[in-house]
Amino acid sequence: EVVRLGEWSISTEDDCNEDLVNEECADPVVDVFIEKQISHPKYSKKTGDNDIGLLRLEKNIEYTDYIRPICLQIPNASLPQVGTSLMVAGWGTTENGTTADIKMKLLVPVVSSAECAEKVKINGEVTDNQLCAGGERKKDSCKGDSGGPLMGMKENKNSKPQWHQEGIIAWGVGCGRFGYPGVYTRVSRYIDWILENLA
Repeated sequence: EVVRLGEWSISTEDDCNEDLVNEECADPVVDVFIEKQISHPKYSKKTGDNDIGLLRLEKNIEYTDYIRPICLQIPNASLPQVGTSLMVAGWGTTENGTTADIKMKLLVPVVSSAECAEKVKINGEVTDNQLCAGGERKKDSCKGDSGGPLMGMKENKNSKPQWHQEGIIAWGVGCGRFGYPGVYTRVSRYIDWILENLA
């Protein structure tokens, strides 16, 4: 199995931005073989708790303008404020029921855990290891997006904006239903586990 890095459009060989004057293309995608898959030992298929895993790749990755790491939160960081806009991205199912050819992105608002738990209880419970965002009509992560990032922007120590990963797309009650937020694995709860498995 491989991981593909630097992809934007799955329907074209080259990812290019064409305008009337010239054509600008991204670097070719990079396919890297997976050396090892590491699942969280306490993952519960029943509740979706601890829905996180790591992939160790067979070789180191060279960073480019199109392939970069994302920053992680400090361990057990507090939840973002309710209403904070976070970004999800992926190639999952769109509003017309087909999967996206190009990587889609969308801002979703953080929802309180209590409100979320009440809304999604027909499909499962929300644990302390999860956070919720969304609940707006036709604005949601969906099938095919699972495992993708929920990202926020914060200033780094140099007062420059920097992306960081708040969550991992996990589950929801349908897709894009008004009043039903999506549930995301809360990455800050797993920083110690991630570090333990980097060696």
